[in-house]
Amino acid sequence: MIRVAIERAFNLMKDRQWDCIFFAIDLHDTMIRGTYSKDEVFETYPHCIDTLRMLTQTKTVKLILFTSSFQDYVDVFYKWAERHGIKFDYFNENPECDNTNSGDFSRKFYYNVMLDDKAGFDPMADWSIVRDTVMQCITGRGE
Repeated sequence: MIRVAIERAFNLMKDRQWDCIFFAIDLHDTMIRGTYSKDEVFETYPHCIDTLRMLTQTKTVKLILFTSSFQDYVDVFYKWAERHGIKFDYFNENPECDNTNSGDFSRKFYYNVMLDDKAGFDPMADWSIVRDTVMQCITGRGE
């Protein structure tokens, strides 16, 4: 369940004294309804925009856009996102996390939380859960 993954990530951040955690977020059928065409209509799911805006403003969260979309499409999406107060820190990468003794991040970038319909994320129900759980974690309620 997404709530558990988010709580675990925030608890790890606190325990290990990290500056931030990383959310890898898929584009199609997670943030926007997939049309599987190159049209530039971005129809979002309930609570997606307000949750992404809140994540953008949270200093302890960095967003990674996780998509197979081509760069020209991503550029258009980024402009749309910026108009909605949403900013992604990285696109299909996390240059902040180098390899460790136990992990090779040269081919799979590091993230703490994955939001992806193919990983079980339900965009019709889970955006509000993400929003509420992050708010609880950053305000200290519910821990």
